Amino acid sequence: MEMIRDIAILLALAMIFGLLAAWLKGKKKRILAKTEAFIQWAETQVDGSGMGEKKKELVLKRLRESGIKITKWLDKSIDKTVKYLNATSGWLKDTADIEGTAKEIAEKIKEADSK
Repeated sequence: MEMIRDIAILLALAMIFGLLAAWLKGKKKRILAKTEAFIQWAETQVDGSGMGEKKKELVLKRLRESGIKITKWLDKSIDKTVKYLNATSGWLKDTADIEGTAKEIAEKIKEADSK
């Protein structure tokens, strides 16, 4: 009888930790999506090249205003996202062109990021 109780407790704990992991993964995805949107927004707010630090400060400010704590992981994620967008010319565009609309480009970025 004690063995059955122990198994039931272990299964309950496994389920709790599984739900917690799924919730944290979802939260991480929402934070990254919001971060990407703020990065794209900052790109439209500051003109000129070499203004990356100014743009990053805008992103960090908006994230803090949204109640998101800036961690080392998030700071590195911002840098990785910008590096990826620069490498793939993934910055959103205001008008349609040969490569596609801003929405199509954003979808391609998300698809590539999920792989």
